[in-house]
Amino acid sequence: MTNKINGQKLTFLISNDPVFSLVVTDKMVTGIQIESDFIADIILPKEKRNYNGLERHLQYLLATKKSLPEILDQIKEKGFSTPIHYNLKIDITEC
Repeated sequence: MTNKINGQKLTFLISNDPVFSLVVTDKMVTGIQIESDFIADIILPKEKRNYNGLERHLQYLLATKKSLPEILDQIKEKGFSTPIHYNLKIDITEC
């Protein structure tokens, strides 16, 4: 189990087109880049674009109580899939 996150870039894609990206470090979300405001607001509302908001929203989408580091590990291992946004994909890269 991972307790810390060391600079991981999350890119949210709809039908393989980037919508927005952000960088997650230990307890922080930075480097938010938006490609489409309208779609980004649907996927992750502005008020949730912080560490706790991202963690809670991914918990909701994945129906889990895991911590954000555990969720990111799960996405890296198994990919991301949710019936709420069936064409949403999250790519994770180290930065």
